[in-house]
Amino acid sequence: MIPRFKILFLIVGLIFGVHCRSARVGQAETLMGTLVEITAEGRDHKLVEARVALAFEEVRRVDRLISTFREDSELSRINRAAGVAPVQVSPEVLEAIERSLEVSRLSDGAFDISYAALGGLWDFSGEKPARVPEAAEIAARLKRVGWRRIQVDRSAGTVFLPEAGMRLDLGAIAKGYAVDRALAALKVPGVDRALVTAGGDLRAFTRPGEKPWRIGIQDPARRDRLLGELEIQNQAVATSGQYERFVEIQGRRYGHILDPRTGRPAEGVLGATVIASEAWEADAWATALLVLGPEQGIKLLPSPPGIEALIVDAKGRWHATPGLAGRIQPAPSPSVPFLFRL
Repeated sequence: MIPRFKILFLIVGLIFGVHCRSARVGQAETLMGTLVEITAEGRDHKLVEARVALAFEEVRRVDRLISTFREDSELSRINRAAGVAPVQVSPEVLEAIERSLEVSRLSDGAFDISYAALGGLWDFSGEKPARVPEAAEIAARLKRVGWRRIQVDRSAGTVFLPEAGMRLDLGAIAKGYAVDRALAALKVPGVDRALVTAGGDLRAFTRPGEKPWRIGIQDPARRDRLLGELEIQNQAVATSGQYERFVEIQGRRYGHILDPRTGRPAEGVLGATVIASEAWEADAWATALLVLGPEQGIKLLPSPPGIEALIVDAKGRWHATPGLAGRIQPAPSPSVPFLFRL
C-alpha cells in the first residue's frame, strides 16, 4: 500500500447543456506527482476563471500539509517525532487521519496509513536489482505497522506515533482529499458545473437540471481499451490498479500496492473502481479493495447508497456491487466476462 500511480480515467465526453452565453474554463497542472485537471462552466468568465485558480491553490495547500516529500509538511513532522512526542496538527490533517483510521477499521486493516514503515523493503523504482525481502526483514518492519497504535487526541489536536520507526503516509487518500477541497472551491453561485481529476481520482459537480458527466473506466490490463462507460452527477470516482508499477523477480510479477497486514504485495486483483459521494473515500476504498479481493472487499464495503464498486480480478472477471448493475455500459464487444454481484 505504497503511493501508487493510479489508472487514469478516460473522459469520454464532457457533456454540457446548451448555454449560448456560458463560459467554460479548463486548466491542467502537475501537482502532487500527477496531472491535475480542472474544468468549470458558468455565465461569468472572470468568476469561473477565478474559482478555477482558487481550486488549484487548494490542491497546493493540501499538498503542503500532508506530503511526505516535503520536510516542512505536518505529516513529516509527525513522522520525525515518532517515539518522542505528540505533534500539534491542523484540524484538516487531524480529519484526514481520523477518516483513514475509520476506513482501516471497516476494512479490517486492509487500508492502513502506517504501512509507510515498510518503505524501502520492496523497490519498484527499477533503479537497483529487485529482490524479495527475507521473511525476517518483513517481520521486523511489521512490528511498526498497525493503525490501532496511531494515537489521535482530538481535544488537544495532536497525533502521536508511540514507537521510533513508525511512519504515516496518506498517499492513498491525499489526492482524493485534495480533489474534494478543490471542488469545494468551485461549488459557488455562478459556477454551473465542474470536474476535478487528479490521476485516478475524480469528482464532478452539476447543478439540478444539467446533463451528467460521462466517463470511461480504463481496462486495468490494457491501456487502449475501456471496460465501460459511466454517467455521474455530484459524485466521486477513484480507480486503482497493480499493473502500472511492478517488478518481476524470477519470473513472478509483484505489484506495488502492499498488504499492510503481511508486508507483501497484494494479489488477486488487477484493478478496482469505487464510486462515493466524496473523493477521499473513493480513493481509500479503491486501495482497500485491491488488498481485500472481490469477495471480502464487497462484503466489507459500506452499504449503499454510500459506496459502489467494480473490481476486476486477476483472471479478468468483473465483480460489481448491485447498485452499479444498471449504470455501467460495457464498452463495445468487451473481451472480459461481466460478472455482477447481485
